[in-house]
Amino acid sequence: MLKTILASPQDDGRAGAHTGIGDIKKTDATRGSSSNSKPSRQLWKSFKGSLRGQGAVKAGVEIFHKSSHVKLNDVIINAAEKQEIHYHSEMSLIAFTTRAEGIGLDTDSATGIKLHQALGRLPDPKRCHYDVMRVCSKGTRIVHLEEISSWATKSVDTSVSSEHAERVLVVGGPAGSGKSALAHTICKGMHDSGLLVASFFSHTNQQLTSDDFMAVFIRGLCGINPQIEQGIGRLLVETPALASSPAITQFEGLVIPIIPLLPTDRMFVVGIDALDEQADKVLVAFLRDYVPRLPATFKFVLTTRPVPQVMEHLERQPHIHIFPRLLAGGSSFQDVRTYAQLQLSKTNYHERISPKLLDEFIVKTEGLFLWAETVLNHIDNSYDPPGELADIVKGASSHWMESETSTKKLESLYAHILSKLPWTDYRFVEKYNVVMGAFVALMEPLSVRGLATLYRPDGVTEGDIHRICGFIRPLLQDYSRDTPQKPLQLVHLSVQEFLTRNAPPPYHIDINVHHLLLSRLSLLTIKTELVPTNVPTLGFTEGDW
Repeated sequence: MLKTILASPQDDGRAGAHTGIGDIKKTDATRGSSSNSKPSRQLWKSFKGSLRGQGAVKAGVEIFHKSSHVKLNDVIINAAEKQEIHYHSEMSLIAFTTRAEGIGLDTDSATGIKLHQALGRLPDPKRCHYDVMRVCSKGTRIVHLEEISSWATKSVDTSVSSEHAERVLVVGGPAGSGKSALAHTICKGMHDSGLLVASFFSHTNQQLTSDDFMAVFIRGLCGINPQIEQGIGRLLVETPALASSPAITQFEGLVIPIIPLLPTDRMFVVGIDALDEQADKVLVAFLRDYVPRLPATFKFVLTTRPVPQVMEHLERQPHIHIFPRLLAGGSSFQDVRTYAQLQLSKTNYHERISPKLLDEFIVKTEGLFLWAETVLNHIDNSYDPPGELADIVKGASSHWMESETSTKKLESLYAHILSKLPWTDYRFVEKYNVVMGAFVALMEPLSVRGLATLYRPDGVTEGDIHRICGFIRPLLQDYSRDTPQKPLQLVHLSVQEFLTRNAPPPYHIDINVHHLLLSRLSLLTIKTELVPTNVPTLGFTEGDW
């Protein structure tokens, strides 16, 4: 390790240099004062003489071999081929080499400063990184995490053409199903494995854009190795405007050219959370149209509510895989139970919550993590937590209904989702009222096909129901256009309660109106469908008995 700086006297008209040597203590010679020029020159001559036996050409390499945190001031270095030279600035230590494939890299320290300054002009969005405090609770989502991690780390299948290689995994789920916790956990795991290039998370009151994502992505690429960082810096020096260009322009100008510098023996994972909350459509277009231009070693894992502006663009793309495992409903009961038991074990009242009450609570959650989390936080701040939990399970807690941090918090989320729908389109409003009214009023769920048959007398088609379901999909438990015969229902009872009680127009659903409508349609269905042609056993009721 170098511990001192020894000033070289300025002779022969050349600029001075500072060179670290041995364990010599720091002296006033480092200040370049005239009073110490003679001792400094003597030390320098002595040092140069000691190097003659080693060969002057290799002296620089021997001096800095295995050294770190070396500061060079006012230095002009004439580098031989394959030498490595380090330039230290206030921000970082950057390594430069005289040879690189694809993009030429400079050893001149002045050029190094330019590269560093150019990289500093890239946007640097804050608070976009994953949060270790928001990962999944221990013992939950084990199967989900294993399957996603396996997909992200799976070796490239050489039997599949490059354009059809899966590069994007879409983890979709309804509101409150724990998508963000899953994304934080995956990103942490990929980071711990050394595979994470970038993570992109939007926090409360933070409106991020596609330009922010591209800045995070490019900075992540710079962290892969010094050659890529220098290559991107060189491109920014050549075209300074790229530092502030739109996302796709930066991708074309800064990312595509450095692909030859990427290692070929590892995967590059990028995590994106809440894609549906992005303010523009550029990021969706990037994932659909531009990601295939990256090597198949890039894997993008993203979470989103299944809204039309995302799913209609990403579904049925050869390089995009839709994660098939559900995040809510009966399949999540065990995960919710594990989460609830863990949270309750941290309280001083957990022994007063009976197994029966816990079972009833788990059923009441309908597998929705957000509802479970909100209830547990709510009772933790109540006077009698076990008693309050029992009242919530029975639907008899006024405190739960009126608290700003409980029911109103959930309703605020539902209203936020609904606010993004096209309420100025009267055709949408008309069909929304019919289809959402059916979900709210029906005692048992029906499939898309069943709903279309029931509402046929009123001119509602299967296509109409599919279209509305696409818009309200974040509030449905498990909707897919590919399964028109699968019964559908709202993601949780709290959505129905919001729509019929507290939702303002035009979200509000008048349940009495829809009960009357369903009664009329049911009678019409009996009249037109319940006939001997369709039900042959009806004939046995004819004749005398």
